[in-house]
Amino acid sequence: WDGKTHWTNYLTVSPGFFGPNALPVPEVNKGTLSEKYRFDFAVEHHHSAGDKTQNIFTQLYFPVVKDKVGFNISLVPIERYELSIETRDERAARDFDGKGTAGGDFYVSTFIQLLKDHKTLPDLLLSVNLKTASGTNLEGVRYTDTPGYYFDLSFGKQLQSLRLYGMLGLYVWQTFEDLSPQNDAFLFGGGSEWTIGNYLIDAQVGGYLGYKKNGDQPIVARLNFQSNHEASLNYFLRLQQGFQDFDYLSVRLGISWHFIDQKN
Repeated sequence: WDGKTHWTNYLTVSPGFFGPNALPVPEVNKGTLSEKYRFDFAVEHHHSAGDKTQNIFTQLYFPVVKDKVGFNISLVPIERYELSIETRDERAARDFDGKGTAGGDFYVSTFIQLLKDHKTLPDLLLSVNLKTASGTNLEGVRYTDTPGYYFDLSFGKQLQSLRLYGMLGLYVWQTFEDLSPQNDAFLFGGGSEWTIGNYLIDAQVGGYLGYKKNGDQPIVARLNFQSNHEASLNYFLRLQQGFQDFDYLSVRLGISWHFIDQKN
């Protein structure tokens, strides 16, 4: 420390230098809205060479206009972490022992169905997403304490029991740099989903490419298993492997409550 520069100027506000929940790769949308109200509750574990994090994940989705507009709120209410001394120093964290807890940011999303069930064209879905600056423990380099937003257009086509989909968009977040206080990233993703009886298996790859190249180009591969019974309560499992600026292996295990079905 030079004795005068504020400590936030030593931080690199990118996914490569923060915790796994600070600037995660967004979900890859599939081009269509859900018709059900849904609440998800899950536990997660993220593991890398220098960062071990456990957290709770919550998400609430509800349709606003049937088949047209939906709204989603997600939050990591609490996480617990343990950093190695090397990772603590590399990130310029102010934790003495590299251990602690933190609360996450709210993500607020609006989904708009632009096209659905066309004979030849794919389904099209626009999403507008806001990341708040409500996350805590900037000192421990867990959440950025800066706002962000992203837009994406997803497209998908159902081929009997198989759905193919892709997504393109823009991800923007604020930094603490005086000369370039904003990072802009190209957002992308794609995958396929299989329906096997009352179960869904989904494989996807997603990421975003920031222009600063300072740990701001994370890419992840995800494998999702989900039950799809008529009952209101279902369960899901997600395995995620990070590549390039997101060096975490992550597991998410949870339950999903579909408490209103607008088809009925």
